[in-house]
Amino acid sequence: KYGPVFQDAIDLSFGAIEGGWRNTFGIEFRGCASVWGKSIAVGDESNSISALVAFKDSATRRCWNCHITTIFAIGAINAVTLENVGLDTSGNERPGITIDHLTTHNNSGVGLKTTNCANLDIKHDSYNDGKGLETSGLLTNSNLSVNYRYNKVEAITIGAGGGNGLILSGSVKNANTSLAANKSAIDIQSVENIVAENIIIVTGK
Repeated sequence: KYGPVFQDAIDLSFGAIEGGWRNTFGIEFRGCASVWGKSIAVGDESNSISALVAFKDSATRRCWNCHITTIFAIGAINAVTLENVGLDTSGNERPGITIDHLTTHNNSGVGLKTTNCANLDIKHDSYNDGKGLETSGLLTNSNLSVNYRYNKVEAITIGAGGGNGLILSGSVKNANTSLAANKSAIDIQSVENIVAENIIIVTGK
C-alpha cells in the first residue's frame, strides 16, 4: 500500500527498486543528498497516486547531488516530481539531479513535474502522459532532452520562473491529442533566456 520513504539519508546507493501501489504514494526521497541509484521501475494500480517518485524537502534538508541511471514510471497522476532539488535551504544552488533515462507512460497528470529546481540533467521519454513536462517557480542551469509523443494536454509547460541557463532539446510529436486541442504543444510563459536547441515539433498545435 505504501512506498518506501528515505529521509535525511546521505551517501545513499541502491541497485534496483521495483513496486506497484494503490491510492497512497510511491517512493519519496526527503532531504537526501548524494543519492546513487541504478534502476527504479514503478507503477500505480489505482491511477490516483500523486507522485510515483518524489524528491522533496524534509524538515531540515533539501535533495541535491543525485544520480539515477533509469526510472520507469507508469499509470499514476504524476510520475516524477522534483521540489527544491539542487538548492540548499538558503536558496543557494547545489548540484541537482541527473537521470540518464526517464521513461513515463500513461500518467494522467505530468510525466516530469518540477517546482523551484536547479541543475537538472535529464533525458526524458514521455508517451501518452497528460503533459510530458511542467515546471513552476525557478528552473535554472538545467539540460532537458525530451522525446514526447501523444501527450493529451500539451507536451511542455515552462512556468514564469524558468530560464537562465535552461536548455531544451529533442522532439514533440502529436501533442494535445484528446483533452485540450486548443492548447499549444509547447507553452513557455517565462521571459527569461531559454535555449531551444534542435526542438522538432510534428503535428499538434
